[in-house]
Amino acid sequence: MPSLPFDERVRSVESMARAVFLPVGQLSERLCIALLGFSEDVGHWARAVTPKPLANLPNDLGHALFTFGGVVVTDYEDWCRRGKSPLEWQSPLSGLVLGDWFEVEGFDPEDAVRIAVSVAALAPEARAPETEQHAGNPKSSDERRFLMAVQQEISRVRPALAKGFRKSLSLTGKAAAGEIDFVGKHYVTCYAAVNPKARSASRVQTASAALWHLARARDAFGFASPAVMELTAWVPPQGLPIYSEQDYTTALEIVAELREQAGREQLAVFSVTDVDSACRRLVNIEVSDAALAS
Repeated sequence: MPSLPFDERVRSVESMARAVFLPVGQLSERLCIALLGFSEDVGHWARAVTPKPLANLPNDLGHALFTFGGVVVTDYEDWCRRGKSPLEWQSPLSGLVLGDWFEVEGFDPEDAVRIAVSVAALAPEARAPETEQHAGNPKSSDERRFLMAVQQEISRVRPALAKGFRKSLSLTGKAAAGEIDFVGKHYVTCYAAVNPKARSASRVQTASAALWHLARARDAFGFASPAVMELTAWVPPQGLPIYSEQDYTTALEIVAELREQAGREQLAVFSVTDVDSACRRLVNIEVSDAALAS
């Protein structure tokens, strides 16, 4: 099977989504107030773009966006719960504009929903700029998305741990070049994404760089090194139609190569197939070790 371009985004969950717009002003302007979607993996879903009234918008526009978005979400969810097709849903409010359906992909169902909502200008969680990368720690688009998804989920379930993400290290007077994805008291990791469809010369390049940064970070920690320092690598879950058997074999070979590299630096590689597994790993080590230490 021919390789896809290196920046091709490969995901494990696919969904269809459409935006609902509220026309504003006299110049054919409009604002997205809700995102609606469905898929075999996610089922039907709906999210209002603004989770609360926005006080910084003129007149009552901030309240209108919040109120109308809530009405749309409630009506769409009720429509789908009654077994009706999402494709046939119509807005209960006159004057709203329905956008075209578009495809969205994510590492897991919640990631697919987050990605869909993030394209709205007033999305509650702003997307990190695609070009925002530390010069010493480059990442592929898949790796950036994986890191963002884990960070967002940790911020939701364990807000106190969110401060540990994306740290530039300068410990015990020694600088560790580049940014480390997560640094806690007991757990340090960088996130990689194994894309078996990437060009062979690029498949392990950024993950290898992350291993190098982890090793330098461990040197900087010295005797204060955390209990676990590892590379967390997302790999495609079994059974996805977009991958061939050869693709899965290639993914295993990539992980084996990364583990060999990690072994030379006395580090480890922990492979996961979804964001939840990566989050559980972080929380279990960071929180459990903290409890044992106390």
